[in-house]
Formats: sequence, structure tokens, C-alpha cells
Amino acid sequence: MAFKGNGAAVYEKEENLMKNFLIIAAVLVIVGAVVFVCAMTYLGWDFSKLTTSNFTVKKYTVTDSFSGININVDTADITISPSEDGETLVVSNAPEKISYNVYIVDGSLKIELLDERRWHEKLFTPDIKLDIHLPIGAYDSLKIGISTGNTRIYGDMSFKSLEFSGSTGDVECLAPITDFANVKISTGNIKLTKVNVATLNLEVSTGDVVLNEINCSGDINIAVTTGKAYLRDVNCKNFSSNGSTGDVVLKSVIASECFDIERTTGNVSFDDCDASEINVKTSTGDVKGNFLTEKVIFATASTGKIDVPQYTSGGKCTIETSTGDIIISISK
Repeated sequence: MAFKGNGAAVYEKEENLMKNFLIIAAVLVIVGAVVFVCAMTYLGWDFSKLTTSNFTVKKYTVTDSFSGININVDTADITISPSEDGETLVVSNAPEKISYNVYIVDGSLKIELLDERRWHEKLFTPDIKLDIHLPIGAYDSLKIGISTGNTRIYGDMSFKSLEFSGSTGDVECLAPITDFANVKISTGNIKLTKVNVATLNLEVSTGDVVLNEINCSGDINIAVTTGKAYLRDVNCKNFSSNGSTGDVVLKSVIASECFDIERTTGNVSFDDCDASEINVKTSTGDVKGNFLTEKVIFATASTGKIDVPQYTSGGKCTIETSTGDIIISISK
């Protein structure tokens, strides 16, 4: 008969005890998950109903004049729009323990977040709204720093410069920017519509960039790690875009000097586009479309079909892809 020593018996007892603890923990996790699913189903999966914070509307009136706007907040959906009565008004819809410092400093309207909530009060918070109503007119600068939230800038006001930095959220601008716009976000989409601007620098890690009806007297630079770039009815001096994964779709885009496009994985398409010089390089992806004027095309593809017109005069066009087709035509 086998004999178990005290050490072996104690080890076996501890092992069984650990198994029991694990079984109990697994059962509790399953029960908790079931309760959570049932509760959220009852609430219609509206996480905002889990919060215990009471939302209140607070208004901040600004009477002094200013030429710039500087906004620094954590989490909020920001809207900048023209005021109905020509006065400056900041309206927030947020939990009671959230307020804002709204004041004028060095000729700029400054808006800063004051958050007195504890960490557990920040859980499952519904969307915080921050509406900024400005008199119609021209302003020197608009600077926005935000962690999470969507931002929309309406027209009827113009800014010499736009500087935007955000972590998660979409940015949409419909206001003229006379000098430059620098927009950088980690996750989200950037959209500009009917904007006149001198220089555009747009950068996003994960998300799309959409430009519609843009007149840019200088250069447009778009950097995308993962995401697509859509441009329609755009005029500029130079257009450059680099990225890892995502398509570049250009429709009626005219550059007086150069297109310079580089992608690791993604297709590049042109529809009634043109530039004096065109450079496109992809590792995996097709390059297709049509240009408005004759081009001397140098096309190379390691694996893929090449179908391009053979002109001996015109602007220089270099297209290179490792895996993908190159199909180009010239509109007559």
C-alpha cells in the first residue's frame, strides 16, 4: 500500500483548496457577467444611465474684446458657431462638479476645465457638451487641446491660424483659415469642407482625412498611419501624403507643382487630377486613374499589370509598386 507523507498530504490539500477557489471565482465572474448583461439590456445598453452625476447647464458671458481663442479641456464635444446676438457666450452641459474658467488674457479668450469629480464619478459619464458662440468676424488664432471628444467649427468666422491637438475624437472645420492649419489627433477623423487656407498640415494615427472643396495657396501635407485620405475639388501648390495602411483617393485635385504620395499598403486612385510632377510609391496596392495633361510616365511593378500611355513630352510622372497594377490614362 502506497503511503503519503505529511508534506504530500498538505500539498494535495492546498491544491484542492486552490481548485475550489478558482471554481468559485469563475462562477462569480460568470454570475457578474450575466447580471451586467441583464442590467444593460434593461437600460437599452445606454451607459450614460449608469452615472450618478447630475448634468447642469452653465453659461459664461464674455464682454471684453479678444482676437484669439485658446481652449484646453479634457473630455467634451466642442462646437464653435456664430452667436445669434453678436455676443460671446460659452455654454456647458456637464456634471455639476465640472466648471470652466472663462477669461481674457493677452488678448485671447481662454477656456480651461475645472474638474472636481473623484475618479469613480468619472465612470460611464455621458457626453459633455461645450458650445462656444462667437461674434461673426475675423480672429487671429484658434488653439484647441482636448483629450476625448468631437470638435466642429462652423463657418461665418475666419481664423488666421488653427492649431488642434487631440487624442480621441473627430474634427470637422468649415471656417476659412487664412494662414495655416495644423491638426494632429491619435484616433479619429479629420474633415475640412469649403475652406480657404494657405497651408494644411494634417496628421492622424488611426482614422481618415477628408477634404472637400479646398483652395490652398500653399502646400497640403497629410500623414496617416492607418486610414484613408479622400480629396475632392482641391487646389493647392503641392500635395504630399505618407502612410502605412490605407487608400488615397483623389478626385478633381490640381497641384500647380507636385504630387508626392507614399503608402506601404493601400491603393492610390486619380480622377481628373493633375500636377506638373507626380511621384507615387506603394509596396502593396494598385495605382489607377487619369490625368488631365500629357505625362512622361516611368512605371515599375514587381508583380502586377502595367498599362500607361507612352508620351515623350509633358510633366514627369514616376509610379512604383511592388505588388499591384498600374493603370493610367490621359483625359482628352
